[in-house]
Formats: sequence, C-alpha cells, structure tokens
Amino acid sequence: MPQLQTFIFYISTEIKVCNLSHRKSYDDIQQTFKNIKYGPTGCIIDHSGTIPGRCHIYSLPFIFTRLEKISHQFSTIVLNTVTHLYVCDRIPMQHEFFMRMSQSFPFLKHFSIGNEMLQSSKHDEWKSDENPFCSIIEY
Repeated sequence: MPQLQTFIFYISTEIKVCNLSHRKSYDDIQQTFKNIKYGPTGCIIDHSGTIPGRCHIYSLPFIFTRLEKISHQFSTIVLNTVTHLYVCDRIPMQHEFFMRMSQSFPFLKHFSIGNEMLQSSKHDEWKSDENPFCSIIEY
C-alpha cells in the first residue's frame, strides 16, 4: 500500500461486552490511528446501554450518506452528508436528543428509530405547546 494516497473509510463493529474493565475509549481509538498519514479520523463508541457494544470509526471529513446503529451517545460533529440514519437505543429518546440530531445531521431525508423502552408520558414532555422547555425542532 505504499502508493495509496487517500484512504476514505467507515468501519462499524459490534462486540458483546463481557468484561467491563476492558472497554475502549475515544482516546484509545484515536491513538490507534495516530501514525496514519491519510488524515484525521473520528469515532462514535457506545458500550453503556446497548448490547452488543458498538464502535464506528471513520475518516474525516465524513463523506458517506448512511449511518446506522448509533445511540444517543453520538459525537457532536456535524455530518452534512448523512441522509439516511438509523438510531437504536435502550433508553427513551428525550427532547435534547432530537435537538442534537437536528444540529449534527442537517440533511436527513430518512430517519429510523429502534427503541426498547416506552416513552414516559407522565409529564407530557412531548407537547411543545404546553412545555416552553421543549421547542419545535426543524430539519
């Protein structure tokens, strides 16, 4: 690969997390790519609420249109090229999550959610006209 000038990638892995003491961090992943001459990388790591644990590693700038199986713990980087997104998590999605979604993925066309928990309705948080803290989110 000595003639390779550009390496553009998006790698997504899933692993069953058995031993909580050997989890990889964002810094661990970045250290792995420290000596790569092809440019900056980013990653999204989730092992706090999903089984299996997931790790998404990608070259920057992110040029892909599809991103799948991320949780509420996605990075705050703006991914302008993502038009298809699948989010899955075990916790209920809150208003703040959707605010971050609209800022990080401004060009979404297809958005799917997989959630194992029911949304709490005890406070009717989703009625933005009755709750001034939950403004309308636009995409």
